[in-house]
Amino acid sequence: FYCPVCEQVFTDPVTTPCGHNFCQACIQSKWEGTDVCQCPACDRSFPSRPEISINIAFKELADTFKQMIVCSSAAPLSSAQPGEVVCDVCAATSLQVKALKSCLVCLTSYCESHLEPHKRVVTLKLHKLMEPVKNLQDRMCKKHERLLEMFCRDEQKCVCQFCTETEHRDHKVVSVEDESTERKVIIKKSEADFQQMIQERLKKGEEIKNCLKLSTERQTEVNAEIKEKQKAVERRAEELISELQQEITELQRRNTEMEELKNTEDHLHLLQHLPSITSPPPTKEWMEINIPPELCVGTVRRALSKVERTMKRMQKYAVSVGQKTFWDLGVVKGSVNRKGMITSKPENGYWTVRLRNGDEYRALDSPSVRLPLKEKPEIVGVFTDYDEGTVSFFDVEARSHIYTFTGCLFSEKVYPFFSPGVCDEGKNKGPLIITAVNHES
Repeated sequence: FYCPVCEQVFTDPVTTPCGHNFCQACIQSKWEGTDVCQCPACDRSFPSRPEISINIAFKELADTFKQMIVCSSAAPLSSAQPGEVVCDVCAATSLQVKALKSCLVCLTSYCESHLEPHKRVVTLKLHKLMEPVKNLQDRMCKKHERLLEMFCRDEQKCVCQFCTETEHRDHKVVSVEDESTERKVIIKKSEADFQQMIQERLKKGEEIKNCLKLSTERQTEVNAEIKEKQKAVERRAEELISELQQEITELQRRNTEMEELKNTEDHLHLLQHLPSITSPPPTKEWMEINIPPELCVGTVRRALSKVERTMKRMQKYAVSVGQKTFWDLGVVKGSVNRKGMITSKPENGYWTVRLRNGDEYRALDSPSVRLPLKEKPEIVGVFTDYDEGTVSFFDVEARSHIYTFTGCLFSEKVYPFFSPGVCDEGKNKGPLIITAVNHES
């Protein structure tokens, strides 16, 4: 509402052919006595002096704006707090009053009092109002000084109506409201995707915590059993030592008596007491008594027992691959995707080893690992250890290790996976034969 020439509120505003507004008196004084008429705002020249008349609708707006500046509101005003948008009309009189709405046509923010004409004047009612924002000039096209109300999808930028008729004429253009609505749909979907990712990671974190808790509980259980076994060993040892000490005391007593009899001159006394002290006392055959193995090697037996139970919890199978030139072997989660293009890797629930072209072995880890095997395996064993989180592959006949996937988190049961591959012109026509694996393998 300010003339760019006099920098005052418009008086009898007129509009030049290039679209800029000036006071009637200001533009006439600029063009007075000149041969070439130019726009003071954009320097556009006109071949002849344009015929201009007062813009009645804009004059009403300018006059209303003047009244808002000079009038004071009877209603109490709310002072703007730091960071809040202030009323531009009040700011012109050095008052810092909180703005209630911003007008996208006037490019001005109004307090409750100065917003009243927009609720009363018919032409002002058509203006677009929004929640108060700062820097309303940033919503204007710098080139055409018009409201940025369109969005160019070709160049992904906001433009004004004039832009759509000039340099963006052949572009795909929609209103900012329509583009904003579509973007909100995308934001909503992205938000849902992020929430799902957050929940998946929270779930995985709980699984890891549960695994750690279970490991701690097992360690505590083992330590308790070791302590219990140790106490049993100590109690048994004390009992044996006590029995030994009693027998030693008795033997020493008889030894003392025999020493006395040996030196006595009383032959009758010697003959009467000798049988009672020379007969063996009731003692154990200590040379035949051993410490119970379960006491002295309890820890070892415990470890062996755990190994045996672990072997029973291991999932294992072996496949006879013979002289095939193409195959895939391993294990997969029961919930893996079975449709479309599938990439075999641990992140997708696949732990597999493959053969291509007869001698190209590769473990499909992340990243995949080339396996330079010295011998071509004919029977491949696949061992899954749920407790240790490993999947291992072995050459059964050569008893050699092929590859082990580590750090596997098995949140569900896994199943054998194998593919015999294509026929390869008859070179790969042999079948894959599943064989049993015993506990001693």
